[in-house]
Amino acid sequence: MKTSSSRGDRDVTRRRVRSLRLITLSIGVAAVLAGCTTTAEVPDGGQSRASALGDLDSTGFTDVELLLTDSQNGFQSTKSTDLFVGLPEGAVINDQAAVLDYLLRTAWSVSDVEPDSSITAGFKGALEDIDWVAVGNADGLPLSDRTSATNPTLSVDDATSTFGPWPGDVPVLPAGAITLP
Repeated sequence: MKTSSSRGDRDVTRRRVRSLRLITLSIGVAAVLAGCTTTAEVPDGGQSRASALGDLDSTGFTDVELLLTDSQNGFQSTKSTDLFVGLPEGAVINDQAAVLDYLLRTAWSVSDVEPDSSITAGFKGALEDIDWVAVGNADGLPLSDRTSATNPTLSVDDATSTFGPWPGDVPVLPAGAITLP
């Protein structure tokens, strides 16, 4: 009888373990499904990446890249918005500070992914000959030159104190800031 009694105890224990496993699995699946069905909160204001690209194109900028970057360093994730532009040959920048301000504000207004690290306005082609960090600093922007003088960068804290909360208002390039060929 002891044999059947201990066998019965083992069967009861196995059923309990299986039940606990099934409950744990069910809870895990429910948690995953709940996470998949929730929607991210959509921020007020700003503009989509697609809208920003359209505005930049209609303003005359060429070779536009608007990168929403999410980098992983160990367990820490950092997000940045990086905007790179060129201008057609023969274009003239009449107000460098206004162009830089417009591009940084455009990067800050993109509402697809909230940056938690920085925003950058980078320049290509003939625009690389300008020390954009010096232009921005002379205009009162607290810029760093993370990669070079042609890629002025604002930390998220500095962008918030300069442009207001993210996502910022959709900027308009001041008339006459650029003369296109």
